[in-house]
Amino acid sequence: ASTDRQDDYSGGVCFDIQRGPDGGVWFGTSDGFCRYESRSLVTYAAPDGLRPGPVKFLQAGSDGSLWLDSTNGITRYHRGRFTDYSDDDFKTGAAALYSALKNPETAPNSSPKNAVIGPDDNLWYIDPTGRPGISRFDGMMFQPPINNFAGLPTNAVSSLARAPDGSVWIGTTAGGVAHFEGRTPAITLSLTNGLLSNFVETIYCDPHGSVWIGVDGGIVRHDGINWTEYTSTN
Repeated sequence: ASTDRQDDYSGGVCFDIQRGPDGGVWFGTSDGFCRYESRSLVTYAAPDGLRPGPVKFLQAGSDGSLWLDSTNGITRYHRGRFTDYSDDDFKTGAAALYSALKNPETAPNSSPKNAVIGPDDNLWYIDPTGRPGISRFDGMMFQPPINNFAGLPTNAVSSLARAPDGSVWIGTTAGGVAHFEGRTPAITLSLTNGLLSNFVETIYCDPHGSVWIGVDGGIVRHDGINWTEYTSTN
């Protein structure tokens, strides 16, 4: 790994940010990922053993591990070692990620954007290879995906968030949001019925039950009853 000056960030586009259990902050970038600690930035890329390509999603586990989701598969970084899961090994990686999310001792310490345990107790995840909709894995086998035939507004999914009650909020890039309490959506919200934009960048479910939705044009908050918009005009 290489240490860059604070004014010499060379990772390109920053896609995701996670805070690790030891206090360090991780950044997924178009060139790999980097970590900020002690006023320095440590960058990890292909020369360090990381699979080449962008890292679009990060999940920091409470055991100190870091899960990376790139266009080529899943990678786990732990104690200085990269373990790649792609192609024939992808099922093994999905099983490992499923176990990590189910175990309170290794589960991510903040809401991940790309993989959650769904209300059906399956792993729901945005497939890194670009498969449309939401892929599902029950710990042993891949299951039929959740897509527009199951009530998803569109198959272009941008983010997932698990609420404290076990339900899942899904953001899309062209159809707004959907709230799943089971295999079908309980709520869908888009530009046609009040959402600021159909392009949803990120969703966060806070511990108090509110859902925060980042869209093109501002932020939307749902407290369980009311919807509140935060824009440059209010």
